[in-house]
Amino acid sequence: MPPRMLQRKPIYRDFEIRTGPPLGDGYPYLVRGPCRAHVGAGYLRLPFAWEEIMSQLASWRAGDYAGVSEGRDAKGVSPFQRWGQTLYEALFSPMVQDLYRQSLEEAEGRLRLVLTLSQPELARLPWEYLHDGTKFIGLDLQTPIVRGVVATPWPTDADRPLRLLIVAASPADQAMLDVAGERRLITEELQKAISRHDVVVRQLIGDEIEKELPQTLLEFAPHVLHMAGHGTWDSFLLEGASGRSRALSGTSLRDLLCNIKSLRLVVLNACDLAGVGERPRLSVAARLVQVGLPMAVGMQFPISDRGALAFSEGFYEALAQRFPLEAATAWARVRISYYLGREAEDALEWGTPVIYVPATPWQVDWRLVMTRALAQGLQQATQAELPQVVVGRDGKEMHLVPAGSFTMGTSDGPEDERPEHAVDLPAYWMDTYPVTNAEYARFVAATGHRPPLHWEGGEFPPTQADHPVVNVTWHDARAYAAWAGKRLPTEAEWEKAARGTDRRLWPWGMRFVPGRCNTREAHRGGTTPVDAFVPQGNSPYGIADLAGNVWEWTADWYRAYEGSNYQSDSFGQEFKVLRGGSWRYAGQYARCTARSFDAPGFACDSYGFRCVIDREMYASYA
Repeated sequence: MPPRMLQRKPIYRDFEIRTGPPLGDGYPYLVRGPCRAHVGAGYLRLPFAWEEIMSQLASWRAGDYAGVSEGRDAKGVSPFQRWGQTLYEALFSPMVQDLYRQSLEEAEGRLRLVLTLSQPELARLPWEYLHDGTKFIGLDLQTPIVRGVVATPWPTDADRPLRLLIVAASPADQAMLDVAGERRLITEELQKAISRHDVVVRQLIGDEIEKELPQTLLEFAPHVLHMAGHGTWDSFLLEGASGRSRALSGTSLRDLLCNIKSLRLVVLNACDLAGVGERPRLSVAARLVQVGLPMAVGMQFPISDRGALAFSEGFYEALAQRFPLEAATAWARVRISYYLGREAEDALEWGTPVIYVPATPWQVDWRLVMTRALAQGLQQATQAELPQVVVGRDGKEMHLVPAGSFTMGTSDGPEDERPEHAVDLPAYWMDTYPVTNAEYARFVAATGHRPPLHWEGGEFPPTQADHPVVNVTWHDARAYAAWAGKRLPTEAEWEKAARGTDRRLWPWGMRFVPGRCNTREAHRGGTTPVDAFVPQGNSPYGIADLAGNVWEWTADWYRAYEGSNYQSDSFGQEFKVLRGGSWRYAGQYARCTARSFDAPGFACDSYGFRCVIDREMYASYA
């Protein structure tokens, strides 16, 4: 096994899926295949509730795979295979599946799937079990699954012979491990390479490790470090002088190994060192790659002693045959499945090994990625499939108000709110919050539009970035909406977003509660942050700040409702309707049905706005 097999040569072409931060109810992601044409965007919504995920992971950690291995359906598909297929379908949209197939053809079947999961909670999921409906991708040597960590690896030129350091510990106060058998298996598989002087092996065992590991790393300068023993989410257990365990923390291991630039690979054949614990942080294996190690292999769950032995035998057996490292790990999974499968038909421990590799940094506007991905999906979505949360071109989160009928107006309120009547509306999305000063400032900077008159020197008050913008006319609001690819809501859209379909009078219910909005009863003397009353003041659709704070411009002229006999000199095309009440007015004006009006060219310190988009507008984003 010459050292050239540990160099990062383009044996595989890469198909990378990189996730962004959580936005809305999911995670935007980008896809890049082996050629420039193979690029795309998607939006990942987890197909399982987090409670279900954490319960299942806890079972796997305890070695209980029964819930996903028993009970095959009529077609012979196990629940575990369905789990893998469900994960695959959530990540691989039809567009991504097409790109993957095209990339496979481009790579002549040898395609490395790189999953760069930017959020630790996503790294908890066992992506190694992805099933494309035909096979488990991670068990195919042609299509290995690796996980990317954004990092710059150190140089990978290796001299000969290849130097392998085996570190094996089985402390007396832990379950006994056959680490001697594992060391023997490794050297047997590499015997021919050792006899050719292509490989030199050195071993540290027992309490030698604690005393000699740093010095041995410096003097021996290994290319491969294999650590066998017990592990936890954040430590490898050494043997102290008394034979009892002593934890070598993941941080200490990282700080030690980041100085050993000869290393090309670290194998952590111990429980959990490639897994993510309860704290949202990178695994120990991932942190090694983060500081520059070219590759790390570890276990995301506890692994049985027999599983660990099968892994080592398969991994070094494949390396002796000069397999790429990714293929060697895939073969080790096959070996685990083969050995353990002789006792249980569904031996699922094979998915425990995880490979981490460096991933090139990207500069990404993840909100734009989310917008494009959702818009593409929206073009073919049915009502039931419409996303609950989207992001507009201005970067603002928007909540879905589903299609259907609602009751508008009142039967016993002010005359201009009568009569109570049914209105049927198609689906649309409304800004979760009113447009803030900071958001309006971006619009002003991008377009040169006139800032509100109270902004001194064209700058909003520095302590009010998250307050709703005020002193804006209806024309100002419409100009912002056009810039953002949105529009102002109609009166009906505004009212349904606030009250839902149960005829409530305030966004939260039938009774006014002063602590849920900024009206005169709050005695604030001005505006408050747009999220100051979340979630207690939210509407049924999760939309905030619809009661009080600022009156909000709508698209409609002030007119009588259909069926009303009420007459007013203000009706017509002179005044635009405002909704929601404000900090200056009492709570009764913050009712969902309350109407106000003013000239479209008038600005006031209690007038603001928010926007909406419909399906056609959002689909155009794509």
